[in-house]
Amino acid sequence: MNKIYSLLTTLLVSVALTAGAQTLIDEGFEDVPGTATTSSMPAGWEVVKQYPGSNLNYQWAVHYSETGSTMSGHKYVMCDAPTYADPNNRDAWGPRTEILLTPAVELDGTYQLAFDWEAAAYGVLEQKQYTLKVAIVEPATSDTTVIFDITNEEQVRNSGVPADPYGNYLWGNWQVQTSKIDLSKLYHNPHFCGIPSLKGA
Repeated sequence: MNKIYSLLTTLLVSVALTAGAQTLIDEGFEDVPGTATTSSMPAGWEVVKQYPGSNLNYQWAVHYSETGSTMSGHKYVMCDAPTYADPNNRDAWGPRTEILLTPAVELDGTYQLAFDWEAAAYGVLEQKQYTLKVAIVEPATSDTTVIFDITNEEQVRNSGVPADPYGNYLWGNWQVQTSKIDLSKLYHNPHFCGIPSLKGA
């Protein structure tokens, strides 16, 4: 069984994995109890962290917005990083990789991964402080194959994300993007996961 992961920072995420007309994963994180930020994830989701501290902003955590997030509903999962060398958050400086794994799923036939994400284009594309990637992990061998990177123009366009309407960046700054990736030609039996990779600080 394989795993798919995403690398990102300050990512607001919702995920859907479908095979034909059947939905295998549809997670918006709305069922996580409470309104406080929490590292507790829905059943089957797993966090693998390198960040040694306790600040929930610098590790994968479920956040709540009273007025609703920019995704949908009130909750979203996010991982952030300091954008400057703040001595008060030295343990959050990169490089580091934070991983969010989805539940394992058995796949056959045609399947697609769809996920919403949002990030700071300037921090990613100009300052190169962090990135978001989606990859497939083979648990038996730990082999990892990146299938999506928000800095890769071909992959971004192939996933259905349009160019920044203002022409400033590869994609719209702090705008919700929906990426759809056809997995039918890539792997069978994947397991999905999410990861932020933080480069420098």
